[in-house]
Amino acid sequence: MGAAVATYVWLDLERRPRHISSLRGIDKNCVGAIDGTHVPCTPIGVDNPTAYRNRKGVNSQNIMAACSFDMKFTYILSGWEGSAHDARVLADAVGTPRFKFPHPPLGKYYLVDSAYANNDYFLALYRGGTYHLADYRRRTGGFQGPRDIFNYKHSSLRNCIDRTFGVWKARFPILRRPNNSYPMKKQVKIPVACAILHNFIHIVSEGDPLLNQYYRDGVPVSEIDPNNTDEFDDDDYDGNVPEGPVVTGASVSHIEMSRFRDRLANEMWVEYKKSCGKQV
Repeated sequence: MGAAVATYVWLDLERRPRHISSLRGIDKNCVGAIDGTHVPCTPIGVDNPTAYRNRKGVNSQNIMAACSFDMKFTYILSGWEGSAHDARVLADAVGTPRFKFPHPPLGKYYLVDSAYANNDYFLALYRGGTYHLADYRRRTGGFQGPRDIFNYKHSSLRNCIDRTFGVWKARFPILRRPNNSYPMKKQVKIPVACAILHNFIHIVSEGDPLLNQYYRDGVPVSEIDPNNTDEFDDDDYDGNVPEGPVVTGASVSHIEMSRFRDRLANEMWVEYKKSCGKQV
């Protein structure tokens, strides 16, 4: 990895989520969502330029970020090569003190997708089932069991990071095209600078039309703005990630977090069946 840049950009890990009363169960102790996204780059002045080529054959940086539920960035790490897996980038952020990852308070956790392991303070989706919101929206019929309803509610809440990335890239076109004129040591700073500007606009520009366009909880970015599809992203889902520890020094083990997830899923299923008037 080249010279990475990480920063806090806004932080309030004690605050409860907003506008998500229908997602009771997941939201109570959740401090935000984490995901990775790819920003195209031109690997100038690096030792191994081929490492920046992701699985779609595009040169990119793999950017990891955390956000709050009102679509502010709370953390961003820029600089990993496009070939790096999301789980590896998260492990580096958490395990490298100089990157100052914002560890949540005891009992709190982040939502992550199935590219990450379900342990420590990261609550992941169940693998092997439906988890994309667009797939749920195309389906007919009800939920098929505890894991199915959990994945739907988890994805609906975690959708805030997708919409944050969406409005961020829509506002700053430089995040969607190669930066041919800059060396990599400058290219890695651009996503961080844009994240800071995003938060500044969010705070001082009430009623911003672009933000308002993306303030649609649980709606995929492809439906909010079909022109903002991200052809550069390299989706890391469950095909090549072991359900094992991502970081060391865990406060909550993989087994304990899995039991917690199972309990949430079962509670959601019982509530859903009652709302349908059916016996569990």
